[in-house]
Amino acid sequence: MEDKSVCQLVRDPENVQRLFIHLEDGTIVGPYLVMSVERIGLRIGNVCDERVQELLRIEDATHQAIEDAVVYVKRKARTEAEVLQFLVKQKNYTPTIALEALAWLRKYQAINDGELISTTVSAAQKTVNTPSKMALTAKLLRRGVTKDQIIKALQVSEYDEFRGALQAGRKKLEQIERKLEHEELPPEERERKLKTILGAFLGRKGYSASTIHKVFDQLLG
Repeated sequence: MEDKSVCQLVRDPENVQRLFIHLEDGTIVGPYLVMSVERIGLRIGNVCDERVQELLRIEDATHQAIEDAVVYVKRKARTEAEVLQFLVKQKNYTPTIALEALAWLRKYQAINDGELISTTVSAAQKTVNTPSKMALTAKLLRRGVTKDQIIKALQVSEYDEFRGALQAGRKKLEQIERKLEHEELPPEERERKLKTILGAFLGRKGYSASTIHKVFDQLLG
C-alpha cells in the first residue's frame, strides 16, 4: 500500500502563500494555500489522501470566495442575496461555499441588509422626487431583501412620499392642462377629467390613495 504520509511542505516559489505537499510515495500535490493547510491542521507525518486533499480544495475555494465577496461589496453596498447570486452565478462557487463566504462577511460586519435598507430609504426621502413607498419597496425587493425588513425601515424613518408625489403631480398637471386648454369643458367636468388623468398617473407610480388626494388638495384646491 502506497504511503500517503506528508514528508515535506515546500513553499511555491511563484506564490509564497501556497504550499506543495510532498508525500512519502514520491507524489507531489498542490499547491494549496498555507492558511488552508494550517486550518485543517496538516503536518509532516500526517496522512494526505484524497479525502484530505478534497478538504484542502474546499478550504482554498472558500478563501477565494471570501476574497471575491470582499471585492464585490467594496465596489458598492450589496444585499446578502446579491452576494450569493454573484458568487454562485458569476463565480461558479457551490452554494455551500458561497454561504461560508457570506457568513464571514456577516462575522466581520462587511454586510448588513438592515443598514443598507435604512440608508436607501433615507437617501430616497431626501431626494426632490421622493419615490412612492410602493416603488421603493419594489426596488428593494428586487435586491433580495424581505418585505418585513422594508416595512420596518419605512416605519422607523416615518417615510413621507408626499413631496415626490407633489413634484410629479405638478409637472403632469401642466401637461394635462395644455392638452385640455382647447377643449370647451364645464368647470366641473374639467376638474373631474384633471383628477382622473392625474390620479391614474400618480397611481401608476405607486402613490397611495391618501397621498394622491393630498396632491389634489394642494394643486386643485
